[in-house]
Amino acid sequence: MSCQHHPTGGHTTERNRPPDERDVREQQAAAIHEQLTAAHEAILAAVAGTGAVAISLSSLALVRRAISLRFSRYDDAIADAFRETAYGGAERGRETTVRRFDLDTEPTFSRTDGGPLPERDPFDATRRDLDRGARRDWNLVKGRMADDIAGSIVDANDAGMSREEIADRLRFKLPSAGSYEAERIADAELSMGIGRGQLSAFQDSSNDSKRWGTQLDSHVRVSHRAMEGVRAPLGETFVVGPSQSPARYPGDWRLPPRERLGCRCFLTI
Repeated sequence: MSCQHHPTGGHTTERNRPPDERDVREQQAAAIHEQLTAAHEAILAAVAGTGAVAISLSSLALVRRAISLRFSRYDDAIADAFRETAYGGAERGRETTVRRFDLDTEPTFSRTDGGPLPERDPFDATRRDLDRGARRDWNLVKGRMADDIAGSIVDANDAGMSREEIADRLRFKLPSAGSYEAERIADAELSMGIGRGQLSAFQDSSNDSKRWGTQLDSHVRVSHRAMEGVRAPLGETFVVGPSQSPARYPGDWRLPPRERLGCRCFLTI
C-alpha cells in the first residue's frame, strides 16, 4: 500500500491497490452514492418548489440552512454507509496484519448486523473509534457540499434564473459531484478502517511499538516520505507533516485532509 498525491492537491487511489480492495472500495462508493442521490433529489424538489416545502432563495444563509436540513434527514443512512466502509477496512487491516506478522492474537473481529456486541469483544473500541470518525467525516462532507450547492443556487438566483432553471442546472451538476464525493469518501473511510484494524492487531499482541511504512516510490507525498521508518510507542501518536498533526495510524480520521486523502501508508513492526 502507498499514498499518492497530485502536485495540484488532488489525489489518486488506484495504483497499487489490491484487486479485492478496489472491489470493496467500488461497492461502498456505490452505496454511499445511492444515499447522496436520495438527498440530492430532496434538494432538487425543494429548489424547484415541487417538494412539500420550497426553500427560500433570498439569502445564502437561508439557502445553506435549508440544504443542510435536507442532508440531515439522511444523516443516519449516510453515516451508516461511511461506517460500513470503515468496518470492512478494519476487518481487512486486522486480519492481514495478524497473518503477515504472525502475531500472537486471534483475529476476533466479527461484524454485528443489528444485534448486540459480543461480551468482551476486543474490537469494540475499534468500532467506537470508527463510528466517531465516520460521523465526523459525514459532517465535514455535508458542510462542504451544502456550501457548494447553496453558492450555486444563490448565484443562479442572482442571475435571474427561475426555480426550474436552477433545478435543471443542479440536476446536471449533482450526479457527477455526488459520484466524486462517494469515491473520495469510500477511499478515506476504507483507509481509516485498514489503519485502525492494523493498530488493533498490534494492541492485542505483545508488541509495544509501531512503525510507519510507505511504498517507497515516487507517488508517496513528501510529508509521508519523511515518515518512512518512524517508530512510536504503541499508545502514542506519530507527528505528521508541516502542521505537526498527531496520528495514531495512517489514515487516522484526526488527520487533516491533505495528510489523509489518498494515503495508503501502513503500520508495520
